[in-house]
Amino acid sequence: MRVIRKVIAAAVFALACTGSVAVAGPVQPCDFPCWKAYQACVSGGGDAMECQFEYDRCVMDMCGAV
Repeated sequence: MRVIRKVIAAAVFALACTGSVAVAGPVQPCDFPCWKAYQACVSGGGDAMECQFEYDRCVMDMCGAV
């Protein structure tokens, strides 16, 4: 089950960090796609710590800082 949770987290954040997650509306902070992916990761049954790790990595990739 742990492997499935890691796969969920990785897939959700891969979409966010590549910009494949469509964000409608005005320009958002650079971490907005990461935050949406974090919420999707947790609500999709992902491990909270794994989701947080992936969120931090996504923010580093997109914004350059946590």
